[in-house]
Amino acid sequence: MIENMIKNFASLIDRYGFIPNGNRSYYLSRSQPPLLLAHGGIISGGKGNEVYQEYLPALQKEYNYWMDETGPTKHTVKMPDGSVLNRYYDQLDTPRPESYRQDVETSEASKEDPKVIFRNLRSAAESGWDFSSRWFADGQNITTIKTTDLVPVDLNCLLYHLEVTLARAFRVRGDAAKNDLALAKEFDERAEQRKNAINQYCWSPDANWYVDCDTKGELGQEITLAGVAPLFFELVPNERIERYRQSSEREFRSTRWCGDNPQGDKTAVGCSQRLGSAPVAHHKRAAELCAGRARQRYRRTLDSA
Repeated sequence: MIENMIKNFASLIDRYGFIPNGNRSYYLSRSQPPLLLAHGGIISGGKGNEVYQEYLPALQKEYNYWMDETGPTKHTVKMPDGSVLNRYYDQLDTPRPESYRQDVETSEASKEDPKVIFRNLRSAAESGWDFSSRWFADGQNITTIKTTDLVPVDLNCLLYHLEVTLARAFRVRGDAAKNDLALAKEFDERAEQRKNAINQYCWSPDANWYVDCDTKGELGQEITLAGVAPLFFELVPNERIERYRQSSEREFRSTRWCGDNPQGDKTAVGCSQRLGSAPVAHHKRAAELCAGRARQRYRRTLDSA
């Protein structure tokens, strides 16, 4: 079943150049996050390296979409030092058909230009975190949403993984006529550059956690479970592991929450009454997995010292 789902996703990429946010024509202005071979890794254990060769065309098309190479999609952001990271960005600036009334009400309650509000609402929906307080300028109100001004740490970790996967896929195919080894080297370099940029711009030394930054490179204040992505994709320098582990336990394994709701753990320490920021049981599991993986990585670091 998992393999068939991935084949369906690859078919959408072949048809549209990306995986639309939903299988409706009005979702064609935005993508799903680039997760194709994050899923594909699940089946590579059974099929081996042929998975990478089979899905290489779809992977390359998805990457080209996110890097603005197939249209004016405006997902790429040049950071102050010249490195390139990515953001969420919907192509339209109108209310979403599936949430038209809510979007109009949000724009009417905001002081911002309605077109800016509509695009930021749509762009947050591209992330799947709609709507988390991580997208709000004040950390509380959806009327201050600023998705397109932010460089999300988890999105860039997914694209780092995609670059690593493309490098591997080109090596597996190894077609000299298609210059595959040179392409593999190029994607190795792109992945390394992105890794360095994530560690430079998204690490908060005050919080000992990875956070979103803005397009000018300024760190955000929202502490969210998106910050586990660098650990999952093994981007965290060894010297940060212990501080990172302590922060994960302090911020996400407690029972504190906002208001009078003491349940579980949270995707965002700050509270908003929106989908994506409420305490849900699986967030606690994610936090436990995060802390556990950090401990394992930290032990390996100590063992190799």
